[in-house]
Amino acid sequence: MKNAPIKIFAAALVMISGTTAAFASENSREDDSESEAAAFLASTVSLRDAVRIAEEAGDGRALSGEFEEEDGHWAYSIEVLRSDNEEVEVIIDAATGEVLKTEMED
Repeated sequence: MKNAPIKIFAAALVMISGTTAAFASENSREDDSESEAAAFLASTVSLRDAVRIAEEAGDGRALSGEFEEEDGHWAYSIEVLRSDNEEVEVIIDAATGEVLKTEMED
């Protein structure tokens, strides 16, 4: 029975560590979403402009899109549906409006 206090202490330590890790992970996600929101609000290219640029570059109509970090840049990733039913992903720099990448989707 001498080891019982040590086992109880070890179990408590494991439980506290798990709770702390979960809390840190949640805070990290909140920081990421706050960072993304701040970047979106500060971007010089609007979502409307990004859709227009993507539709021109992809030769179709915007189907969906998201704001994300792409290779160290904040960018819009816009899925464009062409008249031949092919989908094209167009990545647009949120600061400059430059098309960073265009690729056909599978």
